Amino acid sequence: MSNHRITEIDKIKDRSFYKKLLLHIPDLIFQLHLDSSGRFSFPFLSRAVIKEFGLGFEEHVHDVKRVIKRIVLPEYWQVFFDSIEHSVRTGEDWACEFEVEVSSGRKWMQSLATTEISMNGEVNFYGRILDITDCKAQQQQLRISEQRMQFALDASTKGHWDINLLNDEVFYSSQSMKMLKFGDFETVDSQKKWDDRIHPDDRATYEQEIQDHLNNLTPYYENAKRMYALDGSCKWILSRGKVIERDELGKALRLVGTHTDITLQKDRELQLSATLEIISEQNNRLLNFAHIVSHNLRSHAGNFSTLLEIINDENEICANNESFSHLKSTSEALSETIEHLNALVNIQTGLDQKK
Repeated sequence: MSNHRITEIDKIKDRSFYKKLLLHIPDLIFQLHLDSSGRFSFPFLSRAVIKEFGLGFEEHVHDVKRVIKRIVLPEYWQVFFDSIEHSVRTGEDWACEFEVEVSSGRKWMQSLATTEISMNGEVNFYGRILDITDCKAQQQQLRISEQRMQFALDASTKGHWDINLLNDEVFYSSQSMKMLKFGDFETVDSQKKWDDRIHPDDRATYEQEIQDHLNNLTPYYENAKRMYALDGSCKWILSRGKVIERDELGKALRLVGTHTDITLQKDRELQLSATLEIISEQNNRLLNFAHIVSHNLRSHAGNFSTLLEIINDENEICANNESFSHLKSTSEALSETIEHLNALVNIQTGLDQKK
């Protein structure tokens, strides 16, 4: 036997060995062939594939396209065949994710295969199929969690911010941006650009309080300050934050926190303060008025008391006439005093304002 013949036999034995090896491994291994007329066939399927998809010999050899449509859910047929067509057209490796219906239920599968195109236009795909059901479930759960988080952020009145202190990379949520009247497509790409909007009178306190926290002197950072919005209006913004990452020497690396628009609250505080000042002033005026009334009326009351005692002790008509005359004068003085006090009350209460 010639050496050439031995070599051919060895090659056949090698192929047989590898075929047997691939046939028994638990992975879903396949070879998909597409001839020049567009007809599909499976020259090789591992036993794991046949078992997983419940395939019969005649079925998976002679009617491949029907088998694929039986296994792959209808909504993924177009995706499946379009991905094959793309690989045939470009020569790129085949990759496709699709959902199937098998005896154990619905599953997500991913096919990954090397594409080989022969000179006569025939195409072979050599690859494997992966069960990505668990991965898809985790992705779905993550997507739901992200949607819930986004909804919570959108529904919240608080803005969120994140500052990388190493490279000054910043993030301000849309809610934070809206507080200062920024548009949907406007960005703040540095902490300085944000801090430049702080009112000059509040700048020193802000810098001191944030530096105290960065130096680990306070457990968290909190500061209320006035900031200028894009339209020129002034807003009161409450910032709260905390360092969440430090290096081995304790240097702050990352700072995150929230923004709250407290403009309405501050306006109410100012209104309340002004109201308290008015009440305090009115109380002082009321106290002074009480002193005036007490002094003036006490004087007239004393005069009345004295004159009545004189009238009671005197019997002479002339003396009584004189005492009654004084009594009349005292009564007129009392009336005048009451009129003056009434005029004062009207002035203080704004009931009698004249230009």
